[in-house]
Amino acid sequence: MTKLQAIKKSIKHWEKMIKWAKEKTSYSPYYLTMKDSIGESWFEGDCPLCKKYMNDSTRECFGCPLGKKYGVCGTKSNKWLAVNNSSTWGIWVLNANKLLRQLRSLLPKKGK
Repeated sequence: MTKLQAIKKSIKHWEKMIKWAKEKTSYSPYYLTMKDSIGESWFEGDCPLCKKYMNDSTRECFGCPLGKKYGVCGTKSNKWLAVNNSSTWGIWVLNANKLLRQLRSLLPKKGK
């Protein structure tokens, strides 16, 4: 998988999760609830970028374009941590949309 393919697949992954999460209002975000329902969650096992760039033995990402631009997923500038720490599904959706904007910023500019 190329870097661009991984970025595009990650965008689709987050779009799918956001669509599902928008319908949730009655309980706190829990990744297994999402995983059981749609077959994916916001953790590395389902992320195309993580699958491409994460070292399985060290759990570190090497060369991830999201990490290069915004910091690794556990840092404040990368919005993954905000998603993971969301207290409601509504806040989860807001933070996930911020992460989605970060992912879309990795796409090549049109005309280049």
